[in-house]
Amino acid sequence: MFQEGGTGSSVKYIDSFDNQGSGSTIGHQLAGLDDGEKVTVLAD
Repeated sequence: MFQEGGTGSSVKYIDSFDNQGSGSTIGHQLAGLDDGEKVTVLAD
């Protein structure tokens, strides 16, 4: 879904259950966007 890397990107470990839930949430929110469309993900 996302192209990896980029300026300022970082990766942190999260529990697999949280990862599945987060992936599902983001997937639903981005449904309908065209391939290659750019988005910004902000996390607290």
